[in-house]
This record gives sequence, structure tokens and C-alpha cells, in this order.
Amino acid sequence: MGPEALERVLAAAAAIHSMPWSDLLDASPEDGTWWPWCPVRERIQLLSRDAATRYRAGGLWVGERFLTGWDAFDRLAPGPARDVIEELTADPGPLLAALERLPATGLHGDLKVANVALLPGGEATCIDWQLTTYAPVAVELGWLLVANVAQLADPPDTVLEAYRTALERAGGGALVGDWAAQRDLAILAGLLLRGWRKGLDAAAGTILPTGLTAAEDLRWWGEEAVAAARRRL
Repeated sequence: MGPEALERVLAAAAAIHSMPWSDLLDASPEDGTWWPWCPVRERIQLLSRDAATRYRAGGLWVGERFLTGWDAFDRLAPGPARDVIEELTADPGPLLAALERLPATGLHGDLKVANVALLPGGEATCIDWQLTTYAPVAVELGWLLVANVAQLADPPDTVLEAYRTALERAGGGALVGDWAAQRDLAILAGLLLRGWRKGLDAAAGTILPTGLTAAEDLRWWGEEAVAAARRRL
């Protein structure tokens, strides 16, 4: 993905996040049947080892793939990072509590390049809204980074800073909150969601657009997640 396309994707994300989602939240029934329809807890646990085990037991082929990835993660990730992910898989409560301390907004929930169409005239549109939720932007950003690792030529912190600029430009400055915390929780959420894929890529010897090997990328994410957990959880 080139820099112009990335800028447009981040601008689209910022525009989505800056919409008055709290008005929709206030108008939704108390039983949550209207919106948001994907609770934050379920979103961050969607691809965990425990979830993968349930998927396999239910006959879904993706369960086996996720479990193979988590096995690779356990073999190749730094030991302290494995411990952090294992603890959050068993009990995501500390991560959820940390997220609750940040401003929340409506999130697309599955923001990846394949779900964003860049249209003529500078407009963009998104598809696949089934995971939309109400949470801090850290949840969206964590997924954005890990789901698009094969397209992103810039390192995670560069992408995050570009998003922050786009958010402020879109009038969403109030959603920034404690930006250092947003960044840390994005790293934790991202690794919890997609550590399995980072394990598969590292085992395969993949070279990423950043120029790093997937093994180097996994080590970076693991070390950053451990540091983030110490600061935030």
C-alpha cells in the first residue's frame, strides 16, 4: 500500500470514528438489540486460542488453522509475551478495564484494506460492518495494524501517528484521550487478536513490506506487548 492510499484509509477511519455515535447509543434499546451488536469482550477474544478450540469443536475448519498459528506463536514468541497473551486469554478483564478508562466511539470493527474501497474523487466506503462496536479507537487500531501487516510498509508507530493526525483533522480530537495508553492498548489488543497469524508468518519465514522478517516483527510485538502490559494492566 502506498502512502497516499494509506492516508485515505486512515482519513476514512477517522471520519467514521468522529461521527456522533453516542447519539445512536443513547437511542438504542437497553437490551442492546440494536447497537452496538458486537460487545468489546467478544471482539477482542474473537480469535483467541480458547475461541479457536470452540470453533474446531463446532466443526469450523478455521479453528484448526488458528490453533496451528497459536502453537507457532507459543514456540516462537518471547516467553514473557506468551505469558501476557495466555493471561489475557484466560481473563481479558484487565485489558477491558484499561480500555474503559479511555474515550469510546463507534468502531467499524473489521477495518482492513480489503474492507475499504477508495473511490474516485477522494471518497471511501467500507463494507462488512458485522463487528461494529463501541470502544476506544485502540481496539480498531490494534486490528488495523495486525490485519494489514502484509500491506503496511510503515512501522506500527508511524501508522498510529498518521492516524492521530487524521483523527484531529476530522474533528475527533476528544477521542485521543491518553494517546500513550491508546498506543499501548492497541498493541495488546492486536497481539491478542492476531498473535496466531504472526506465529504462522514467523514459522514460514515471511518477509514483510517493512523489510523485517516476520520473526523480527513477532519479537517486536511481543516485547512491546510485555512493556505495555506492565504500564497499563
